[in-house]
Amino acid sequence: MGTLYSTTLEVYNHEILVDYPRDELGDITAMVHQDRQDKDYALVEHGSPLFFTLEGDVISYEGEPLHALFINEAAYYEKGFAMCLARKQTIMIKE
Repeated sequence: MGTLYSTTLEVYNHEILVDYPRDELGDITAMVHQDRQDKDYALVEHGSPLFFTLEGDVISYEGEPLHALFINEAAYYEKGFAMCLARKQTIMIKE
């Protein structure tokens, strides 16, 4: 009889697409906050900075803890989102 192996697999289930803050004309009014840039898969908690405006104001996250993915990706700029927020799930795999 073979040996029983088990391992885990982490998956991220999409929850929210976050658009850039925009004015009434649809123009972007803020940039991705430097604390968020290049931090894919990092946990974003309530109150964490997401964006900063040209005036220097910080726009913080107001939801439940989720993980940020695809942050400030050029390929998604024209699609109208700055990042995706996802729920991390760990799956146990048994062989």
